[in-house]
Amino acid sequence: MVFQSYALFPHMTVFDNIAYGLRACGIAAAEIERQVSGALAMVQLDDYGRRRIEQLSGGQQQRVALARAMVIEPAVLLMDEPLGALDRQLRKQVQLEIRRLHREFGRTTLYVTHDQEEALVMSDRIGIMRNGRIEQIGAPQELYRRPANVFVAAFLGESNILRGKIVDCAAGTARLATTSLGTEIIGPCASGLAIGMEAGAIFRPEAVGFAGSGEDGLPARVIEVVYLGELLAIRPRPAFGPGSVAPLLSGNG
Repeated sequence: MVFQSYALFPHMTVFDNIAYGLRACGIAAAEIERQVSGALAMVQLDDYGRRRIEQLSGGQQQRVALARAMVIEPAVLLMDEPLGALDRQLRKQVQLEIRRLHREFGRTTLYVTHDQEEALVMSDRIGIMRNGRIEQIGAPQELYRRPANVFVAAFLGESNILRGKIVDCAAGTARLATTSLGTEIIGPCASGLAIGMEAGAIFRPEAVGFAGSGEDGLPARVIEVVYLGELLAIRPRPAFGPGSVAPLLSGNG
């Protein structure tokens, strides 16, 4: 298991931390030397075996914790928010390192995180949980593009949600009369929907674009633009109806 707080032994060297599980299993000293050296190379800390834990950065300590867990060749590797204590840039670096090790050694890994981007980047399959109940399990692309409910849609990235009533549902297509906008939206009809039911249309900000005057679309006035580096998040207020949608659009430029 790899802990969020690293849980390394402060009175031991890097080598002894990694060797701990092997010694507990009664492995011979020569074999421990060989396996620990291989584990240090695996996490790119070849020359760090004799260093003490307090001499390492946060990212290096997390690599030692990862090597300690993997050196005993577990059938299942458990990770409890292992990157939560790292800064954003270092977290991304270690994410890629864990992905590389997973692909190289093929250990089944159960990874707990509250970071949506981290889950999308690192997982083959994601299980979204709420109050101890699994809301949806699937590939990252499936959960992002076809969320099972509003909670999953809102948890994985930004989402716009327009609520209303179904006025038509046939041949896999539904027409939703929106409450806040006073207009109708056409989209895929989820299973179990029927005319007259309350429902919602969910769409991602990156799926929205600007339309010129006279083109089909929803009239709105931009009330806020937030600079996010590679993206701009734009929050509009519809030109009709009391509601507002935020953020409706994100894009570059």
